[in-house]
Amino acid sequence: MRTFFVAITALAAGFLLAADAPQVIAEKKLRELHKERISTLKEITDLYKAQIANGFVTREDIMQAKLLLLKAELDAANTDHERSIVHEAIVEMMKEFEDMTAQVVMHSHVDRTVYLKAKAERLRAEIDLERVKNASSK
Repeated sequence: MRTFFVAITALAAGFLLAADAPQVIAEKKLRELHKERISTLKEITDLYKAQIANGFVTREDIMQAKLLLLKAELDAANTDHERSIVHEAIVEMMKEFEDMTAQVVMHSHVDRTVYLKAKAERLRAEIDLERVKNASSK
């Protein structure tokens, strides 16, 4: 009788492990896709940085590429701590972008809405960061 229960338990464990296998494979595939996306966006950012001296790209192009990269890293983050770190980096980058647009508006005839849009995006990034901090403290 005891052998019967051991056999049933082993069989049930085998079914549970077999059921998890597709999920593990799917999660591994998802991680690989995230890594490839991050690598691609890093390459774009590096190319933009190299091309700025030639005038082929603008600082805004670089900031947008960096933002795409950070958002990809955010998508790939697995823990609240990892997400918080990426959100902090996004906020810092958005502050830089806001400062940059403030200077452009101040020293040229660019519409002030350019600066206000940058400020609104920085505020959205700070809101997202606070949400992650509040969620992880609960």
